[in-house]
Amino acid sequence: MYIQENVQLRNQILSTIRIASKCGQAISINEIGLILSNPKDSKNVREIIQSDSIISKSVSIENELVVMRGYEILFSERPFREIVSKRYLANARTFANQLIRQSPYWKLIAVCGSVAYKSALLSDDIDIFLITKKNRMWPCFLKALLIARVFNIKAQLIGKKINFCLSYVQDEECFLKEVQNHRTSLLARELLSIRILAGTKYYKSVLEKTSWISKVFPRLHSFRKREKLKKDKEQSKKEFLSIPYDVSNSLVFALLGTYLHLKAILRNLGYRKKQKMEDIFETRLSHCACVYSSEKYREIERIYESMQVTRE
Repeated sequence: MYIQENVQLRNQILSTIRIASKCGQAISINEIGLILSNPKDSKNVREIIQSDSIISKSVSIENELVVMRGYEILFSERPFREIVSKRYLANARTFANQLIRQSPYWKLIAVCGSVAYKSALLSDDIDIFLITKKNRMWPCFLKALLIARVFNIKAQLIGKKINFCLSYVQDEECFLKEVQNHRTSLLARELLSIRILAGTKYYKSVLEKTSWISKVFPRLHSFRKREKLKKDKEQSKKEFLSIPYDVSNSLVFALLGTYLHLKAILRNLGYRKKQKMEDIFETRLSHCACVYSSEKYREIERIYESMQVTRE
């Protein structure tokens, strides 16, 4: 069989299923097909999985869903996780609407992580992906943190848990440099999987400028470019800071950045004490970015690197 002679294809399929299983997702045959780098292979995913002895011994299939052996519980969990993800996505939309009312400087507001992949549990955070205009990141980030805190407190008062995690925040210039220069399979997959809450036009423009992503995940890239997304709501024109953009950005960065750095150190100490090594994270702070990446995220990145997909 063709699959037995094509180690790269086998590696892609196994890596895709392994990543999905580790992230709590029973991935569907169609979802695997969207991710494969060769569109021709995507039409025969089930046949490829069943005909390749190494893949078939490593995975379980049930009702068009696939997991790695040992993760079969995800089959029954998928409907519940989808319900939780849908509820959290609705909360994120309310949060995004509040951000839009508070500032005109957002370029993109989206959900990433488990909610975007429809694999969230009640204990999961709602990971927020934010891109701002140049030199406005830190003032906008401060507003977003304060609004997130208000949402979290309100939820606690009525006995619910809503925890927004602003895990990826950059300004437009810094973000574009990253997606053009940091050409990894994981970054491509994350960008193609986020759920857009605001900034549809900007998101589509980023996809147009990153042709390398179309070579990594051609079908998924094409699908997202053609996808019809809701039109953005009009942003508020109110802005209360009269300080020059670059100065106010630097001031907030100096204060808030120091606080976030110290908070990250303390939180990581807590994770180490509890032996939660997968949750330990790195914090990348600069005048134009605040990005958190956990040990689990880096492990997934290593799996993606082993896929050896075609790159520009």
